[in-house]
Amino acid sequence: MRRNLKVLMTLTALMALTACDRAERADLRNERTDRLYQSAMDDYRSGRIDAAVSGFEKVIRADPANASARFQLACLLQDSKRDHLGAYFGYREYLLQHPESDKAPLARDRMAKCEKELAKMLASKYGLSAADGLMKELEVSHRELKAVTQRAAAAESDLAKMRTRLSALLAERTRLIEIVKGEAAPKAEEVAVTTAPTSVKEAKDLLDELDEDETDRVKMSKDVALLRGEEDGEKEDSSSLLPTQTPEDVARREAARAAAAAEKARRAAAVPKHPPTYIVEDGDTLYGVARRFYGRKSAWKLIKEANKTLIPADNRLRAGDTLKLP
Repeated sequence: MRRNLKVLMTLTALMALTACDRAERADLRNERTDRLYQSAMDDYRSGRIDAAVSGFEKVIRADPANASARFQLACLLQDSKRDHLGAYFGYREYLLQHPESDKAPLARDRMAKCEKELAKMLASKYGLSAADGLMKELEVSHRELKAVTQRAAAAESDLAKMRTRLSALLAERTRLIEIVKGEAAPKAEEVAVTTAPTSVKEAKDLLDELDEDETDRVKMSKDVALLRGEEDGEKEDSSSLLPTQTPEDVARREAARAAAAAEKARRAAAVPKHPPTYIVEDGDTLYGVARRFYGRKSAWKLIKEANKTLIPADNRLRAGDTLKLP
């Protein structure tokens, strides 16, 4: 039942379309039997082009719906008068009235030809060698615009990445400050984002390292001051008329010199002998490796500099990596 109904509806639609086509053809035949139209066609067949153009224009003024007269007039304007603009609008009006007629494809083709001729005329008028020259310029402009748009997009992407990185660095700095504030505040030049401790234990180790370095500096300054004082004393003794120093003074001076020499020897001996490389094991840290092979945690900077392409920014060591020990 449904199939029969669909077939019936399809036949009805086809009949309606056929009826419309027949009605359209009847209208076109009626347009061509008009007296003014026939007169204009006679002038055209006789070669009187100007009279034919004038006759078809009279038909259109009398009956604007006469599509046949519009098509014939457009053909005459294009072929004989070289009026491509007037012909273009004539074909356009014809297609608006009968877009599905037999002559519709021909009208579209003739419109395309009119567009090309008009483009050539405009190119000649405005100093271009040919219409394709303008098209080439437009293509170049489009390519340049596309390239600029791509560069702008890449710049925006890089800017977004930089902002993300900056936010991460600021957050890491804030976290470091919060960790260190609980114990003691290190010197600002000793704290860097790239070497930030990741736990309270590492922060304590960093502070201990700073304290050890400060103690060594104070001790060295005392020894130097003592030696300088003795040298000054010797100079004064050599240039003074006072009696020679007592044996106790000489013994004290010799003892100070011996202590300084011993301290220098101790520091030289404190530099451990180490292999040129080391394979990282589970649980190793940069501070631990520095203390193990150099005797002080501050040597992590030397290891970091020698392996800057291997050690990441957070200074975490990966088991199995081979470190260079300078």
